[in-house]
Amino acid sequence: MKKIVRMVVYLLAFILPPVVAGLASISSLPKAGSFTVQPSAEQIAGNAKPPVYDSQKPTVAIMLGDEKTEAIDFMAPYELFAASESFNVYAIAPEKRATTLTGGLKVMPHYSYVELDEMLKKEPDVIVIPFIPPGSEKGQQAVRDYLIKHSTEKTILLSICNGAENLASTGLLDGLSATTHWGDIGGVEKRYPKVNWVRGLRYVDSGHIVNSSGLSSGIDASLYVIAKFAGEATSNRLAESINYPTYHFVNNPEMEQYQLQMSDAYVYLNYAFKMKEPTGVLLYQGMDELSLITLFDTYAATGTTDLITIANTMEPIRTKHNLYLFAQHDFASAPKVDRMLLAGAEVKELANTDLEHWNSLKTDTEMVYLNANVPDRYVLEPILEDLAKHTDILTAKYAARRLEYRGEDMHLGGSFVAFGNVLKPLVIGLLSLLLVIYLDNRFIKKRKSKRPIN
Repeated sequence: MKKIVRMVVYLLAFILPPVVAGLASISSLPKAGSFTVQPSAEQIAGNAKPPVYDSQKPTVAIMLGDEKTEAIDFMAPYELFAASESFNVYAIAPEKRATTLTGGLKVMPHYSYVELDEMLKKEPDVIVIPFIPPGSEKGQQAVRDYLIKHSTEKTILLSICNGAENLASTGLLDGLSATTHWGDIGGVEKRYPKVNWVRGLRYVDSGHIVNSSGLSSGIDASLYVIAKFAGEATSNRLAESINYPTYHFVNNPEMEQYQLQMSDAYVYLNYAFKMKEPTGVLLYQGMDELSLITLFDTYAATGTTDLITIANTMEPIRTKHNLYLFAQHDFASAPKVDRMLLAGAEVKELANTDLEHWNSLKTDTEMVYLNANVPDRYVLEPILEDLAKHTDILTAKYAARRLEYRGEDMHLGGSFVAFGNVLKPLVIGLLSLLLVIYLDNRFIKKRKSKRPIN
């Protein structure tokens, strides 16, 4: 029995210190998006006119939370609906002020929830619900109240990924079929047992409520809803414009359900033990939303990279489809970064002056053109390839699974794992184990050996 106890103590001595060290490292990480937007920049964006309302077009309201919103859940549907030119598309939040997307990007809504209602004077035709993580109870209640207020069959409620949980919290999904991200569906199922949670589908259509599963499944669900209003030809054209490789899911959403794997735990090592490389992301006027936001749901969302948004000046950045974004730094105040990520197929043309200015100031930065040299590829593919090359293949594979990306045109190269991530916890565990063995032999066993024999 004593031998068993000793072995358990040795095992805990090997396992617990790396876990504690990793948790301590994670808890000390800076909060993404914690920077303060310059008041002058926020005022410029706040005073900018929203996209012109056309009464002949249906209106799409894409929700933001008061504190944080899942990045690609919000931005991918926004670009698709706006690029179709068939809708009035507005970003809305509980208050009209800068709010944060996961990964740290800051965005200005066009309207508050109340302001959009006052402008429309009727129901929005579509409300898109990205995942809005728990924040203040006031902010969460504002989301619930808005959804309940507009829950008539006149409005299609389209939840993206874990936005289904925000929708389920209103009770509007009770008795209906729904889906959500493969990694969270088990927990959501327990929290909302009145909903029939479905696996193996990219999206579920329950009449005026449509739910997508994992993050990029929101593209399929958005294209599906766009086709309902604007026709299959418009939906197909949009897919071709972004080189989307899995359009067949729009017409047939069946898929093999992903399951949690032991290898998914490897990403914990990125957060806990990998040195976060400060990496710049260039924000420039007219950039497209999807190529930008994919950076934040790959590099930042896998714990490998500290993304720092940088622009030529601190004025707000107006995207291709009239969203206003805010950078952390201008060129003059930017910290040293070894790499600058350049998203978008048109970055060389749209940001030519910015690039010339940056290169005159920072001559030792690697400029990484992720999409400009391969404009005929879907934006995610070269990003995942760069992630694999610059970090490791296992992280890139996890990122693809997390995003529910099912394309096959990826060529991942580089190390299978980052050996430093594996070595650090092993060294901590071994040193702890050796210390416990030493103390055991030095004091406990030795003391027992000195006991007198009666």
